This record gives sequence, C-alpha cells and structure tokens, in this order.
Amino acid sequence: MPKLKFDYDRKYDNLFMHVPGSKSADSVLLGDLVLDFDKKKNLVGMEFTNASRFVSRITFSKDTAAVKELLAGLKECRMDVVQENEILTIRIHLVGKSSELTPVLSVPFATEPAIACA
Repeated sequence: MPKLKFDYDRKYDNLFMHVPGSKSADSVLLGDLVLDFDKKKNLVGMEFTNASRFVSRITFSKDTAAVKELLAGLKECRMDVVQENEILTIRIHLVGKSSELTPVLSVPFATEPAIACA
C-alpha cells in the first residue's frame, strides 16, 4: 500500500493524490473522479472534484462539513488496488488530524478496447 502525495484545495474542494515518482500516460473521467494510469495500466493517481461531497457519498456520511474538515487536515493518504476481471477495486485511506476514512470504490476497467457491432 503506497503512501501517496496529495493536495487538497479547500476553496474548490478538489483532492488530488498520486504515487510519488509516477508518470500518468492516460486518464479516465468518471463523473467527479479522474483516474490516472501509467503506460503499464497501473493506477498512479486520482483526482476528486467536489471531493467532500464525493467522499461523503461513498462513505454514506451525511456530514459533508466534517468530511471537508478531514480533507483540509489530511496527514496521510494511501491506497490499495485490486484488479479482478474487468473491475478495479480501490480502497483509499484518508488519515486526518483526529479521524480517518477508508472509502472503497469499484469501477469498470478494460485493458483492451471494447468492440462495437452495428
């Protein structure tokens, strides 16, 4: 579980986290979430727009203000990634001054382009 470099912009409520020393070769936009992948298709970064609302939704928290405070005081971010079949499961550890959250995301992930038939 690598420690991530991170930056939270409180004014715009955006959270960006990435594996130190990694280079993004491709990005996938999924609503308020951007996933960054390297050339080998490893997940190397994530960006959450409307981060406090997004994290509140995926942790079933009704207290968006408390989530925003956690994000503003982040001390550490880590992630675990498991790819099985065409699903990428990402567990994110957000460690703040006095609390932490561990949201889990499951997103579709295809290593080969889909073939469309007309």
